[in-house]
Amino acid sequence: MEAGITPPPVGQQERTLLAWRRTSLALVGAALVALHLAITQGSISAIVAALVCVGFALATVLESQLAYNSSADSPRSPAVVLLLNLLCIASLAVVGISFAVSQS
Repeated sequence: MEAGITPPPVGQQERTLLAWRRTSLALVGAALVALHLAITQGSISAIVAALVCVGFALATVLESQLAYNSSADSPRSPAVVLLLNLLCIASLAVVGISFAVSQS
């Protein structure tokens, strides 16, 4: 470890892990709502939205656990994290727009 750099306290890492788990739980809830819409209205875009939400929930849980387990000596590149976030936002926007178009 470089001189002058101290690792973050364990409590901060645990709070971050729990926050990402809450986010994953919210994504699962959104997937259940989309699945309900798919069943009641027979919408293909709702099925796609449900699958995307479940995929993002799994990816969020796995990534947050890996980040929690990684040591402070090997931090993740901010560019990679930014790219993943932008990809998630763009994918959810496309699913939302396709869902809105199919409902009209």
